Amino acid sequence: MRKNLYVAKSIEDALKRKFKYKDPKKTKFLAGGTNLFRLNGDTFSRLISIQDLGLNKIEETKDGVKIGATVTLQEMVESSLVPPYLKEACKLCKSKTLRNMATLGGNINSSLDTSHLISTLYSSKVRILVAELNSNNKVNKENLPIREFLENQDRFKSCLILGVILPKNDREVCTKTYRRSSQAPSAITVSCGFEKGKGSFRIGVSSSSANFQRLDKIEDLLDSKNFGSKDDLYKMITKAVKVKDDVLGSKSYKKHLVATTVCDILDQKGVL
Repeated sequence: MRKNLYVAKSIEDALKRKFKYKDPKKTKFLAGGTNLFRLNGDTFSRLISIQDLGLNKIEETKDGVKIGATVTLQEMVESSLVPPYLKEACKLCKSKTLRNMATLGGNINSSLDTSHLISTLYSSKVRILVAELNSNNKVNKENLPIREFLENQDRFKSCLILGVILPKNDREVCTKTYRRSSQAPSAITVSCGFEKGKGSFRIGVSSSSANFQRLDKIEDLLDSKNFGSKDDLYKMITKAVKVKDDVLGSKSYKKHLVATTVCDILDQKGVL
């Protein structure tokens, strides 16, 4: 299908251009385009490039490290400002060619069930920066927790993702993924994060054929230190996690992977 491309001159220009048409859903923002063309090629007819909006920077701010939406995964890997755990999550995309094209904003916007990045961003408690047009047709910018963004994706579908802020904290984050080969889609990606000595646990799970899931009840049990033994925690996780059977693995296998991985990470970090 033929696509019409427009290069936005500003954030306001990008948003107004998207809603210029009667069917804004057929107009997509273009950054790297790796997921957009592969998964949604037939669902849109117009593209708005956001590459010239200055969203390609990684910088230190008073609130933490700010990473723009058009920063590529490879640029995050190479930046001295990006913490090691996020670099490792980016490198779970094994193709350097793909990492040089795929962007932070595109990965967040697509929120794939096989995403390595979404669960890591959740467990690191990043804040998402978005922009939208208000009722007066003026640009309104928001800074919100990634949890709120993920739980209300329909509400933010019309927004332009500007980037994320990694808060300043002493946070431990570990992400593990399971797949048949380095280039295959992941059956399960699990990420655990917490602040040393303070708790504030976050556990994010991305599973093939299922939506991203936060294990909020497990997080609460860990924060209250009311989870019993490691075996008790394993059983509670298998009950809490929601996965589906597919060609990448059975439901019982995926539940086992998630529960084992969470318990092993927490054990290695001295939590259990």
